[in-house]
Amino acid sequence: MIELFYVSPDSVWAGRTVGELPVGNGVGIVLLAVLREDRAIAQPSPEEKIEAGDKLVFFGGHGPLAATLTELAKGSR
Repeated sequence: MIELFYVSPDSVWAGRTVGELPVGNGVGIVLLAVLREDRAIAQPSPEEKIEAGDKLVFFGGHGPLAATLTELAKGSR
């Protein structure tokens, strides 16, 4: 499955790096791209900063994706 996560302006993920996201081989989720304004950053590096307004494109199984999206959504200020 592929899912999008919108990084809202009040998200604690804004300003953090891709490497801090709860994804990776151990979780069974892959971050495919960061959609920012009019461009896509495919396979972003762990050092890529996440900005408010970004859309994160994830790939993985239904259960792991649901858990990851729930975890990401908890991160609102």
